[in-house]
Amino acid sequence: MPCESESAPAIRRLLSEHVQACRSIYRRAAIESDSADGYSARQREVWASFAVDEGFSDFVLKDEGWGFFSENVLCAFCSHEHNGYIRSLYVAPEYQRTGLGSRLLDHSLSRLRDPERIWSIASIFSRNLFALFGFVLVEVEEKSYQGVTFSRYIMEKPNHES
Repeated sequence: MPCESESAPAIRRLLSEHVQACRSIYRRAAIESDSADGYSARQREVWASFAVDEGFSDFVLKDEGWGFFSENVLCAFCSHEHNGYIRSLYVAPEYQRTGLGSRLLDHSLSRLRDPERIWSIASIFSRNLFALFGFVLVEVEEKSYQGVTFSRYIMEKPNHES
């Protein structure tokens, strides 16, 4: 497993050449995550289908996207907008609960330059991680995608320091 290697793991800026690897991580995280018990098989499949959507590249690359690489293999990715919105945070299932998500979220937060608000729309998968970083639940939103309803957790970092 390349991400377990000690040889020069690093957080690097995502480029268009990394989008395909991000698609794979996204799809696998939606379907295979240990936390998947909070979603039905149909919800996981519909969620995973966004990986082939034409908007996926912007989801990963718009404003700033970052990846955790080891031996040039992408293991996890995170993206944010300059306005303080953490848009994505996905870790390949075999590397979940190893600290990669925390490292990427910390990196993204450090890159934000004085936004009025720092927030994200978390899933059951990521809600606890955001809470560990001081985010609080603001609202639970029911959202329909491809005819399937999902609960999404709007979380915000109160009194943030930029």
